[in-house]
Amino acid sequence: MPIASPALAEQSAIEEAAEAAVEATADAVASVAAAGSKVEGTAENASIIQQKEETRLKRKEAFDFKPSPALWKIGDADSTVYLFAAIKGVPQPIKWQSEAFNRALQNADNIYFETPHIQRRDRKSRRQYEREAFHKLIRHDRDRIEDRFAPGLFNQIQDDLRIAETIGDFMPTWLVLTMVAGSDRMFQPGQSNRYLDFRIANAVLDRDVTVGGLEDPSYIIDTLNKVGEKKQRKWLNSFVRTELAADQSKRYKARKHGSNGRVGVLSARESQGVTWAKGLPPTAEATMPAGLNDLFQKIRTARMKKWPLKITAMLDQPGTSLVIVDQQYLYGENNLRTALEARGYMVDLME
Repeated sequence: MPIASPALAEQSAIEEAAEAAVEATADAVASVAAAGSKVEGTAENASIIQQKEETRLKRKEAFDFKPSPALWKIGDADSTVYLFAAIKGVPQPIKWQSEAFNRALQNADNIYFETPHIQRRDRKSRRQYEREAFHKLIRHDRDRIEDRFAPGLFNQIQDDLRIAETIGDFMPTWLVLTMVAGSDRMFQPGQSNRYLDFRIANAVLDRDVTVGGLEDPSYIIDTLNKVGEKKQRKWLNSFVRTELAADQSKRYKARKHGSNGRVGVLSARESQGVTWAKGLPPTAEATMPAGLNDLFQKIRTARMKKWPLKITAMLDQPGTSLVIVDQQYLYGENNLRTALEARGYMVDLME
């Protein structure tokens, strides 16, 4: 084993010292950089926390108001009817029960929803309604679903029909349309005000209050079943063509996810809920596509013929009735208020 000379040993020591100095410098630089990064990260976290707190305070302020959802009153010497404008979904933070509504609910001898309210635990009534509706919907002489579409349309829309496979070819064409539309989050034709319905009905369980509906449970099924098959298919194909054309546009994508969009610190749904709870007229909604709009207008026309007659009949009996309907039927063209005013009744907005 060779022995290093003193000169080589000294040179080696110098080189090792230089390398150690370089490593020490690199460590020092890395330490300073890490410290700077930590400071920067802390500042960034503080900024995020501050933004979240500001958003929380703004949301709290947005929901901090005295609720006054629209409530109208009509009456005569011994009878009163209150008309309450409901919405399909009430965002959780919103307080909606106003003093005027609570008084109307407390004084009500009768409560009417759009259709009869069936308690979840009333399995017998619920199953009877489901059987009756099923028999009116199901027929064995209908064409296959794909044959009801114009050439080439079914293949483009069939993925939206998976939910309908349990009923399949036996369903009426207008129901096929609602199934396709239901796959778009903006359109839920079968949805109702169930949240408010259950809350209101449960509030009077311990009182002697009659709870009913403005129409029979299957009234809309009967109404739409009377529409000719040719017209039903026209509705279906018009809707599908409109949606397929809109599918490619940014506008459609924004509308499709509109229920989860943001309006400042609130979602679009929360913003609509606040507007409703403050008693303001509903904001304009996206234009409903052809076909689906025809279906809804058919439902609206039928209801605006039947509901005013039901309500005026309430005024022939002494007592107080509270009527809860979706706000769409109390605003816009051919609404319930104007129908009652046309029959000579004063419809007064409650403060």
